[in-house]
This record gives sequence, C-alpha cells and structure tokens, in this order.
Amino acid sequence: FDGGTIFTTLPEQGVWLAQVGYYISAVQLTPWLKFENKKVDGNTGLDDQRYQLGLTYYFAGHNANIKAGYGKINPETGGSANIVTIQLQGFYF
Repeated sequence: FDGGTIFTTLPEQGVWLAQVGYYISAVQLTPWLKFENKKVDGNTGLDDQRYQLGLTYYFAGHNANIKAGYGKINPETGGSANIVTIQLQGFYF
C-alpha cells in the first residue's frame, strides 16, 4: 500500500496474508491456520504480526458457513493481544 499524493497520511507498507485449511467432507468442516504480516516503511512502530487458528462448518454446502477462530496480535510496540473471530457467511445464487 502507498498513500502517494492522494492519501498522504497512509504510509508506504507491505502487507501479506497466508491461510491454509483442509476440507473434511464427511463432517463438512475445515480446520485452518492464518498468518498475517504488516511492515510499514520508516521507524513508525506500526509493524505487526497476527496468527489465528480456526474451524469452519459448512452447514449449507458452500452457500452458508460459520467460522470461529482464536489467535494473537503481536505489534512491534506495546503488548500483544488475543483475538477471537466468529463469522457467519452466506451466498445467494
């Protein structure tokens, strides 16, 4: 990301996310692991890493699911924090 001339308050930064999971069709579940990393240019103290482990249940195939995850946020400055995510997702075709 780079704010450039339009969003000058947004510093140049590199962000990436990796998530891996395995779908178990017999029980319609996907255990997953996610890792996120943010590096902001300069000595801003805004860098952080996030780790999360979770489970997705597909109660209506790929049309609807519920996800739950637990993880950690590790900022460059300050203390780490726990993160809990609960998400209901639906698609209509």
